[in-house]
Amino acid sequence: MRTLSRSLSILCATLVLLQSRPAGAQQRDITDIVKAPGEVTLTWQGSHAPYLVQTSPNLLDWCDQAEIGHATESTLAAEQSAAFYRVRHLNPTDELGDFYGLIQTEQGESGAILGRHRLKSRWWFYRPQGLLSNRPAAFFQELFVFYQHMENDGVATWTGPLESLGDVAMPGNADIMTVSWTNGTGTNQRRFTLTLDFPYNVNTARATEPLPSDPYYQLECVYSAPQPELDLYEMKMGTTTTDQVSLVQLAPPGDPPPPSRNYSVVARKMTVTHTYLEGLPLYQGSPPWYFWTFILDHWTAPTTVSGNGLPNFGTDSYFALTLLPWHHNFCESVLVEPARDPALSEAVREALRAANVQYLYTFKDFAIGINPDDIRIIGFDNTIRVP
Repeated sequence: MRTLSRSLSILCATLVLLQSRPAGAQQRDITDIVKAPGEVTLTWQGSHAPYLVQTSPNLLDWCDQAEIGHATESTLAAEQSAAFYRVRHLNPTDELGDFYGLIQTEQGESGAILGRHRLKSRWWFYRPQGLLSNRPAAFFQELFVFYQHMENDGVATWTGPLESLGDVAMPGNADIMTVSWTNGTGTNQRRFTLTLDFPYNVNTARATEPLPSDPYYQLECVYSAPQPELDLYEMKMGTTTTDQVSLVQLAPPGDPPPPSRNYSVVARKMTVTHTYLEGLPLYQGSPPWYFWTFILDHWTAPTTVSGNGLPNFGTDSYFALTLLPWHHNFCESVLVEPARDPALSEAVREALRAANVQYLYTFKDFAIGINPDDIRIIGFDNTIRVP
């Protein structure tokens, strides 16, 4: 397996944003900053899309705060007293072709909630310029990918052709292609495998271009040191050395639009409110006839937390919130890791650490209401307690 390298030549525009000052100290590519309570809007000069906004508390540790996009303006949550921002121009020399598709962690029924949270990722695929192979295996290897994932204490994006991410193999099965890579060393080593399981032979030329949703995607990580995992039935912590998640392409909004969720979980003088849109996966270009469980499309408003002596806060960060719906969405669990949100204020961050709050776990019964709302606090020491 290859060791994953994240070196990339990019153009950056860096500025300082202070809550007391509406304009940055440096304004090279960034042309305008508009500050409002709890948010900031950045506008920059475009070159060749896509772009990605990152933030840092100290100009040393950078974290993605937004999705990769084509617009030259972005409005971000901003509760910090001070923050640095920069815009990554991900296609500075105009070498990319058309956008191909977005694949992301499937937040649907079944699975381990902490494992899903750890392996949360989004994969933006772009065609390179020029002709692509008519063999699916070669076609996918040639695609350019922006792989956004949790890395250390923040969120990072790896960029490059899929074949440069790691070792590509077709392990004795003409319908399967894998990409394997390694991060870290010693007890911090993580060995990743991305598996693409196709409904056809990947080495046989095809008359039509493959669709992003043709293969089933699975991402697996094997850890050198055990990782914590939450047993949802017995509400106790265990450990695991392997995480597995599925990745999907989401169906575009239909007519009628998919249902939305907006509900509060109330337990022991604490309230957590979630708001999101339900969605469906695509399989070979179409949503299936669905009698299973709706999955998360996207969070439509910040999850808010209040009560129990903790500071009130909200987060809309994709990497701070993980959904695990139960069968037919009769019940739903959500894991909140506030510190994963770079926009969280320093005061809230310090208060949660002092109170030993790494995660908040919420449970809601929508079926017949026989199970009461439940909220649990998981500490940095892996202890579980009620609020």
